[in-house]
Amino acid sequence: MNIIMSILSFLYVATATSSKTSNSMFFCYAVLVLLIPCFIIWLIVKIVNRVDDTVQVRSGVAVENYDFIKYFKEDRNRVKTVEYALMTKDRYKVRVNYTSPAGRKIVYKVIILTSFEINYVKSNPSAIMTTTEYNQMVRGQKQIEKEREKALKERQKAIKDAEREQLRKEKEAEREQKQKEKEALKAEQKALL
Repeated sequence: MNIIMSILSFLYVATATSSKTSNSMFFCYAVLVLLIPCFIIWLIVKIVNRVDDTVQVRSGVAVENYDFIKYFKEDRNRVKTVEYALMTKDRYKVRVNYTSPAGRKIVYKVIILTSFEINYVKSNPSAIMTTTEYNQMVRGQKQIEKEREKALKERQKAIKDAEREQLRKEKEAEREQKQKEKEALKAEQKALL
């Protein structure tokens, strides 16, 4: 765009400073007629091929193997960024580039992210975790499970203890009832004698 603007300014200066001959005016208008369609095509291509983010990788094979999980794995803050961007539009484009050191070979790939990918990453956070983080998560889950089992066993033990105590109280109450009945029977027998 800067090139086109500089050419247009050059043409303006050339027409303003040159004599108003028909040849120079014709030349300026011809260049303008040729440049305007080129500029419009360039602008359309720029808008259509617009990407939201660009990632540089180290090899052409890495470009082919690059996917949305690797994109989010490199930087987890991208999940929030893409999610925020998807609130206003339907898709988020990421261009993955590789340029050879000599600059002769250029390989690129465009990854299109939608809310489906964001939901997948949110529902399955282990997909973007490193091995160490995943192992820590698994250890944490095992520890939580052990604590739950321990709490469950303690609750079961407390319930059994409460049942035993209830049975003991019921038996004691029955014994006391029988004792009272025996005493009442003895008192009746004494009263009859």
